[in-house]
Parts: sequence; C-alpha cells; structure tokens
Amino acid sequence: MFKLQITNYKVKFPPTFMGEGRGGTSEFIPALARRGKAFHYLLFFIILIALLFSACARIAVTPRRYFILEYKQINENRELFASVPHNFTVRVVDTEISGTFNRRQIVVRASENQIMYDHNNLWADRLSNSLANLVHQRVSTYNIFNRVIRDHQQQAKYEIVTVVNAIEYLQYGNIFGARLSMEFQFRRTSDNLTVFQHVADRTRHIHDDDVEMFIQSVNDLLMEETDVFLMALNRYIHLIESGDPYLNRNFFTSRRFLADEQSANFRLESLEDEQITFMGRLFIPSKTDPEYEPLFSIENESEEHLGSYQMGMDVHLSPGKYIVFLGNGTINQRVMEEVDVFPRYKTVLEPDVGWMTINIIDQNRDQIDVRYELFNLSDAESFGFGYGVREGIGQQLETWVLRPGHYKIVLNGLPFNTYNDFATVEVKKGELEQFTIVVDETTKGLIGAGRMFQEDFASGTGKFKISIANHLNASFNSRNDIEKNDLNLSYNITEQLDTRIVFDSNPYHYTMSNLIEIGVSKDPDTDLRISTDKFDLKNTFVYFFISNLGLYARADANFHMFDEYIVTRDNKFYKKIDRHGEVTETETNRLQIKNPLYPIVLKQGLGLNYRVINRNRANLNLRAGLGYRQDLNDGVFTLEKTENEIDIYREIDSIYQRGTEFSANGNFQILRDLNYSTNADLLIPFDAGSSESFEWENNFNLRMFKYISLDYRLNLSYNKNIRDYVLFDHSLFLRFTYIFTR
Repeated sequence: MFKLQITNYKVKFPPTFMGEGRGGTSEFIPALARRGKAFHYLLFFIILIALLFSACARIAVTPRRYFILEYKQINENRELFASVPHNFTVRVVDTEISGTFNRRQIVVRASENQIMYDHNNLWADRLSNSLANLVHQRVSTYNIFNRVIRDHQQQAKYEIVTVVNAIEYLQYGNIFGARLSMEFQFRRTSDNLTVFQHVADRTRHIHDDDVEMFIQSVNDLLMEETDVFLMALNRYIHLIESGDPYLNRNFFTSRRFLADEQSANFRLESLEDEQITFMGRLFIPSKTDPEYEPLFSIENESEEHLGSYQMGMDVHLSPGKYIVFLGNGTINQRVMEEVDVFPRYKTVLEPDVGWMTINIIDQNRDQIDVRYELFNLSDAESFGFGYGVREGIGQQLETWVLRPGHYKIVLNGLPFNTYNDFATVEVKKGELEQFTIVVDETTKGLIGAGRMFQEDFASGTGKFKISIANHLNASFNSRNDIEKNDLNLSYNITEQLDTRIVFDSNPYHYTMSNLIEIGVSKDPDTDLRISTDKFDLKNTFVYFFISNLGLYARADANFHMFDEYIVTRDNKFYKKIDRHGEVTETETNRLQIKNPLYPIVLKQGLGLNYRVINRNRANLNLRAGLGYRQDLNDGVFTLEKTENEIDIYREIDSIYQRGTEFSANGNFQILRDLNYSTNADLLIPFDAGSSESFEWENNFNLRMFKYISLDYRLNLSYNKNIRDYVLFDHSLFLRFTYIFTR
C-alpha cells in the first residue's frame, strides 16, 4: 500500500497576533500605514529612491549649478614682476576652443574614448571670454609690457593667442582629476605670423569628486602655464632686443628658452608627480555570459594578489606590469599572462585560452544534470567535475576556460583510462566549443557525442526559450478503521500544465508563466468531486538601464473554470445573502459558493526592479512601484457567521485597489536535487479605508528519479476585504513530470 498524506487547511490567528486594536479592528500592517493618501505616496517615493541608491550609490538629484573662473593673487609669482616693461602694446584675444569643449556644460571624460556633458554643472560665462580675461589680468599684473589690451579697435604690435584643445573633468573609476591642454601663441600683427609658442598638457589629481575642486584646479593650471609662457617669452624678447643673430629664424618654442626643471619652479607640483594621476583599464573578452565563466585573478610585480574579476568587464588598474591568472583548475593549471597597463588607456588582452560548454541530453533531447570529469588528454591531469543542467528550471551551462589542446570527458565516475563512457574534444585558441553528449535516459551510459549548437535547446544560450511541462500529482489512501473487512479508499489526483516563455536579450527581459491546474478527489464520505481548479498567468517585462537596476511592468491574472461547492456528508441548512440584500434559504449537502471563472484577480504593476542575485543556481529580484489590483467577485460567497446551526454566506463586493506594491521572486537550487522557488506580493492601497493585501507562494521540489519528484507547496495570503485572517494553502504531492515540447 502506498500512502502519501495531503494537507490543505486554513489558519486563523488570534487577535493578539494580528495586532487587534482598541476598536476591535485587525491590522496586519502597522497602523501608521493607514494615515492617508499622502503617507502612501511618500512611502512609495522613499522606497524607490532607497532602491536606486542601493544599486548606484553615486546617482543623486542635484540642482543645476554655475561656475566661474576668477583671478586670484595667491598664486602670483614675484619673480615675474617687471620693473621696466617692454615698450610696446600687446593685445590678448579671445581664447580659441575646440568644438568638443566649447560649450556651457562641463565636459566629463569617463574613459579614453568617451566623454559626457554634465547638464547639472555649467560654466556661468563663455569659456573663450573668461579664459582670455584671466590671461589678460595676469599679463597686466606682471607689468611685462607697456600696455595690455583686449579691445580690437586699438593698435597693438603683438597678440597673445590662447588655444584650448581640451578642458575636462576626469573620472576614471574612483580617481578624479582636471586636465587642461592648451597653446599660447605670440603673434606679430604686421604680418599675422606666430613667432613664439608654448604648449602644455597638464593633469592634476583631485582627491574626491568635488566639482569646485575641478574648477579651482583648472584655474591654477591656467595661471601656472601662463607664468611658464611669460617667463620663456620674456627671455625671447630680451634676445630680440639684444640683436642676437640666432633669432633670424621666424619661429621658436618655449623649450628653447626654458628647461623642464626651470618650468617646474613655476608649478605647484612637478611633472613627475602629475604622471602618477590616472589609472588604465584591463579588459579580457568573454565568449559566453560572464556570469558563468570562471573569474580571473591579478597580481602585481610584487606578487601581491589584487583581486578576482569577471571576464568581459573593465578592471581599473594603476599603470604598471601585472600577471593575470585565468581559466579553470588549480593555480598550476590556469593560464598565466603578463600585461602592461598604461594610464588612460584600455588594454585588451587576448589570452592564450579557448572556451567550452558541455551539454548533456538523453535520446529525447531532454537536458539532464549528469556529472562528468574533465581530464587533459596529454597528461591525464584532472580539471575537476562539471554537471549538465536540469530541464525546465532556467539553469545555464557553466563555461570552461582552458589552454588550447585535447581533453577527455569521462562520465559515471570512471577513471581516466576507461574505454567506456568517454569522449574527447579539442579546445582551440580564441574559439568557443559547444560540445554535446547524448546518454541513455536510464543507465546514463554514453550513446554519442559531438558538436550541436546549444541554441537548439530551450535551456541553452538562445535568447528565446519556451518550455511546456505536464505534471501529474497523486496521493492514495485506503484504511479499514471503521470495519475490519471494509477498506475505505480516498485519493487526490491533480493534473498541471506548466508553460514558460522567456526572452532574454540585454537590456530586455520578458517572462511569461502559465499554470493550468485541475484536480479531482474522492473521500469515503463524499462522491468524486473537483478539488483543485486554477488558472494562473503571470507576465513580467524588465528593461535594465544599468547592470542590475531596471524598470519593470507586469500583468497577472488568476481565476478558476468551474463552479465551487461546499460538500458535506449530510444535509445542512444554509442562508445566502447576495449583494443586493436578497436572502435565499436552502437545505443541501452541496452548496454552490462560486460561479465559473469568479473570483477573477487581476494585477498590474510598474516600477523599479533590482536584481539582487543572478547566478546559474540562484536568482532573486526585488521590486517596488505603483500597483493596481482588481478582485472581481460576481457570485462569490464567503461564510459570514453561524446562527442557530445555520451557516450564513454573504456575497462579496468586487474590489478595486491602487497603491504602492512591493514584490520579490526568486529561484534557488539548494542541493543538487532540491529546488526552491518563491514569489511574494504586497500591496498597500492609497485609500486609507482599503485593506492591505499580500500573497506569498513557496514551492520546494525534490527530484527522486528522472520523471518523479516530491513537491511541497506553502502559500500564504491575506486580504481583510475578503477574510480577516491569514489563509494557509499547504500541500504535499508526489509529482510525475514530462516535458514534451520546447
């Protein structure tokens, strides 16, 4: 005799558990949440902001700010003040600025080839005007020339022309700085010929991401380079006035008149100090999803371990030489690469490795998680164990990253030198080998092996996946507790059609799940009846605008297809009161309490989705947003009270709610054959007179054999508008599963 107990019951908590107040009202959510629409709107936006900050700590709403460059006497160089000025007039013209940087927004450089315009931090004045004004004031202050002007209407013997090639705020990882690249030209107005030039490309480290420090640094860099230019120019003019024949050439640069060590005297920090400022980036490409490839580690020249990182992602490093270890296996089996990292440069390392995935299927093309061991064919060295993936639960294949060469895959725990259940494969440099092994569904012995692209399988690497599974849940019980020779048989059989569709193409992710469930039961005291009747449809779309944070939209529907009855062994008296107050009295052992389809529960939501975990054997998403719920209750009756042994049932009104919703859904493979999935929804209505509602679905599935598993479900729900207690739906099934289409 096979016996498996099924339990399905309701639990009503005592008032103290639910926090019943003085007025006799049961409150599942603290009373604070009921203080009106304003509170709920405030709660909604607080949660959204908190979720946003948890995923991207630097995102903040800031007001628009305007910045100016102004002259400061604190960094004047006393050595450049002239007692006797040169006897001619010099005009300082507006600064010429490269088009990329000639705008009001401050330019932010995030990488070598990427810039951004900061729309919250802007220059208050035109840069071409403000930069030229600073140079004009500096030259005038030093009294080097008899007269320094800005007016084009007045005559001048020479012009000082400034050209800015770059003026930008540097943000490389957590390193910040200011860069100013510019030219100073001394131009003769008689023939418009440039006779002297000074070129500078300066960077300065900033200790935090303070825009005001960037403005101050740009200001200082401009004044320092103006001083260097004026010092070298002053020497050039003195040589002209002395009649030096060396000056017959038409063009000179500042380096002719000033050595680097002399230039450093006019700067706040030396050239060597500035070269240590900014980091470079290291990038190692991936061939599959980086989440399922082994991490690589980095050591510096001192053999100090710096960390482990995902392939396919940028790693910010200080300039220098590094050693990279990547691939599967022990430290001696991993591939070692030496790499040079340069400042403000992205180094792409093409490692001497190949990629391989191993997919294991049976003759029906169902994926199964058979264990295998991977050996190096040349020296029999083991690289460890791997597994296939289970059909229909969303797992993905792990990727092996290996040295190019030949490898041996051995199944069923056999040794390297076996002649049974093995296959060999070649891994080539820079290529992805998608290898498939076919095994017998019963013995797990190898039938065939070769290259079959994983996109052919629903759980493979394709963007679109569809799975339709049929589940048969059953329990049987026979007992002779009444008569010795009279066996009373009871049974419960439930049929489930489980359809799942997934489209995953970054940054878009769509999931549809549909569960149609029909169950029948027979007890000794009752006839055969429908015990389970459920249609559940969930649709979720997520757009990830950054790595793990995105916007979601969802639409769910839940209803049943047949009438629902209260069935008793003997007749009872009942009273039914519809929503219009009409009373119907009846005596029966089969009372209808629900019409076909009803209640229909519809849910819609829109908000933020934060992906907390996204691994092969575990995933978890948290959501917060604006939620809508409609409970359509035409012909739905619930027990109101019992008077004089008469059960009184009252029809429930339809309910329409709008409020703040929070939800979580996840899937976890706890052990190799034990899987746990969960989905929780909480809606806090904006209407203070409406009840909060929550639903929490939990499912544990323990696989026993290929098609047979033990399934345990625990669902909790609460909605005071329907019932004033927490409803437990608790079931244990022996499940027979067959996935018959993809």
